Amino acid sequence: MGVGEEKQVGRMREMREVRGMRGMREMRGMREMRGMRGMRGMREK
Repeated sequence: MGVGEEKQVGRMREMREVRGMRGMREMRGMREMRGMRGMRGMREK
C-alpha cells in the first residue's frame, strides 16, 4: 500500500509540475496576444 501510494503521489506531483509550467506559458502567451491586439486597436483608433 505504502509503495503504491508513494508512486501515485510522485505521478501527481509530476503532472502538476508539467501542467504548471504549461499553464504559465499559456497564460503569458494569452496576455501577450491580448496586449498586442489591444495596442494595435488603440493605435488604429
